[in-house]
Amino acid sequence: MKRIIALSVLSSMLAGLVSCGSDASENENNTTAVDSAVSEESDAGGDGFIPDNLPEDLDFGGQTVTILGWNHYEDIEFEAEELTGDVVNDAYYFRNLAVEDRLNVKLDFQIETARGDSDDTFLPLLQNSVLSGSGSYDIAAAHSHRMSSAAASGLLANLLNVDYIDFDMPWWRQSLLSEATLNGALFFAAGDISVSSLTRMQGIFFNNQLIIDYGLEDPYDLVLSGDWTLDKMEEMTKGLYLDLNGNNTKDEADRFGFCSDWVQLQAVYYTSGLRAVVHNESGGLELSELINSDRSIGVIEKMQNILHSSNDNTTIKVTDDDTIFREGRALFYAFPLGLISSSGFREADFEIGFVPWPKYDAGDNYITNLSNAYSIWSIPLDAKDADMSGAVMEAMASEGYRTITPAIFETAYKVKYNNIDSQRQSEIFDMMREDMVFDLGRLFSYQFQFLTNEFANTIYNNRNDWSSRFESNRSSLEAAIDELEETFSSFAEN
Repeated sequence: MKRIIALSVLSSMLAGLVSCGSDASENENNTTAVDSAVSEESDAGGDGFIPDNLPEDLDFGGQTVTILGWNHYEDIEFEAEELTGDVVNDAYYFRNLAVEDRLNVKLDFQIETARGDSDDTFLPLLQNSVLSGSGSYDIAAAHSHRMSSAAASGLLANLLNVDYIDFDMPWWRQSLLSEATLNGALFFAAGDISVSSLTRMQGIFFNNQLIIDYGLEDPYDLVLSGDWTLDKMEEMTKGLYLDLNGNNTKDEADRFGFCSDWVQLQAVYYTSGLRAVVHNESGGLELSELINSDRSIGVIEKMQNILHSSNDNTTIKVTDDDTIFREGRALFYAFPLGLISSSGFREADFEIGFVPWPKYDAGDNYITNLSNAYSIWSIPLDAKDADMSGAVMEAMASEGYRTITPAIFETAYKVKYNNIDSQRQSEIFDMMREDMVFDLGRLFSYQFQFLTNEFANTIYNNRNDWSSRFESNRSSLEAAIDELEETFSSFAEN
């Protein structure tokens, strides 16, 4: 009875989300939560969402599907144990319930740590299962670096050989799929099955009260007019430094225009149009010519000027420390979108907005990059029934497209956590989602010597040796490309 009631509530919730989405489309010029690489929703059903192509009679006889996941952030991404009334929590609960009922399976989530450090339990468990052939896990999803390491180690099945997954559908992130497919192999995917590909969008938070107090230009207007550039951001931060503790020293107790830890500075590499590894005309990979170019040097110099030429802006010593911004002591703060749902941001006594990283040049397009800490989904090589795993992944992504993404993007981020201007903020959210880029050089950072990390460190430490340091490592980076191509070719039949 409880299950029947829950499914009834799910139907009601879906109707509410569709209604909410329709109002937003008519009154606020919003777009639906569909990847821009997919065609218009001419095939949408009566509820406004495109249906999947899974067979209606697909039945896996009550089998348990074990999903190995990870748990670094507070954000819910895999399961919700019970209904709480929170729209995002309940969307996960209903998503999993709908998949279980539809396919006649039982979802069993095993959540581990997967950060690549000493307490990482995820990858050893996956390795032990595949090497022993025990088939312990049917699906695996974790931090992008953990899953790329699993792919490079030959632990994952080629998703292009799995039935039921339809990568032409809007719930799969097309820009990732095109980038990560090589030599007939694709080992991982993301999209509406993986909401961290929304929450980990890197951008710039702004303190709207400081915008008002100092009579500054509206960041939303600047973004939508195409005038939001690194030069404009620097201009807006001029003269905002204030020595709040009176010690005549620039430190993290003061007020600033812009602040960022070193990790977030990786974003400006990609948002400025630079790339690390690109596909060439023959279908292989090569190092991007932009790595060591006038543009890359220009980005470094511009960011170093912003951060180091005056007291107005600062770098934060502790990664992920939002104290300066949360306490109202910074105009701009670089961090992924998901922070907006944190208790500190919800309780802030000023209005907060979110915009993309500024463009390098006014003539460029806005580009959205993800932090490394988003989940990508895969099927282990020893999964007991890869096609069942594929069906579950497709159903989870399809249901996520209809329930979780609308709950997070339309209801929570566009309404619940936004107090300034929901219409323009919504338009910017949608724009950022459509302009997302991926790069194998970042996904396989371990293989490519954390190339963008070194770029960020060059800015953070105000060094001028980027060109020489890259050239000294060029041969090893090219060798890493050869090795990666070999890996994809070797395991393409998995």
